Amino acid sequence: MLRLVAYAGAAVSLGAFLGARLGLFLAGVEGGRRAVEVGLGVLLLLVVFALLGRRAEWPPRRIDRLAVRLGFVGVWGESLGSVVRYGAGRTAWGLAAAFGVGLVSGWGGGRLGAGSGV
Repeated sequence: MLRLVAYAGAAVSLGAFLGARLGLFLAGVEGGRRAVEVGLGVLLLLVVFALLGRRAEWPPRRIDRLAVRLGFVGVWGESLGSVVRYGAGRTAWGLAAAFGVGLVSGWGGGRLGAGSGV
């Protein structure tokens, strides 16, 4: 699963870089701070609705092809007497979410004093 962390970290870093660039751009635009504040408020509401929505099942029913291609699969449990295969599901959505987290942290962090500090 170390590969999963490396790919997610790369997605977060890329998103944070682009978000910081967006934040710097908005700093020079009239009403840019207000746009960031409104955008983060809307994002907060979307997160609340997502948390109140349906629950995902765990573990995922199937391992997707992207997870297999990127090597997000493995086995565990030899000490249990049986081998348990595991892997990631909805990999594209997960990497997109990691990118989005980085984007928001870079975008809002520079303007409001919160975020990753990129």
